[in-house]
Amino acid sequence: MIRKKISLKTALLFVMVWLLLASISLGYWPVNRSEGEIATITHELYGFSIDYPTKWKIDTYGENGYRGNDDLKLQIYRTTLNNFAIFIYRTYATEATLQDVHSWRMKPITRLNREEFTYSRISYDEDELNGYPIIRHIYIINDTKFEEVYIARSDDMLSIRLQAPIEDFDSYLEEFDALVASFRSL
Repeated sequence: MIRKKISLKTALLFVMVWLLLASISLGYWPVNRSEGEIATITHELYGFSIDYPTKWKIDTYGENGYRGNDDLKLQIYRTTLNNFAIFIYRTYATEATLQDVHSWRMKPITRLNREEFTYSRISYDEDELNGYPIIRHIYIINDTKFEEVYIARSDDMLSIRLQAPIEDFDSYLEEFDALVASFRSL
């Protein structure tokens, strides 16, 4: 049997092309999408829809959520490498109040190890969204800034959460506010 030798250049080229294709398919390499395009995603199982920029990726989840987080129903992100994401959490509740939504969303935060994670509230304001009363809660945990919008509906509670590194947070606010303003109950 005769073995063919592969040149070092060919082997390196093969590895580089393979790594490039793998990084694109896994979302590590940003694929350029049109900046101004907006799409609508409808989550019929949980009765809401939102508009989002198509430059971001979006995943929806059913009853079991994502990786054990049963309440996570939708995730929007740019790449898997950065810490920017928008999440929509939902849980069943009958005649919930906005304070109930806040208590529900604070449970994971209160369980954090206070020696490792530092929580500080920036603001907690009542507002209105398409006729629904909402609360906007902005806070920081270590070097990540969060804004959560709490929505209480007749049969469930929702939270729309933006999270990003503190230094990048403001650059996502305008698009996050547009996404929140586009929220519609079905």
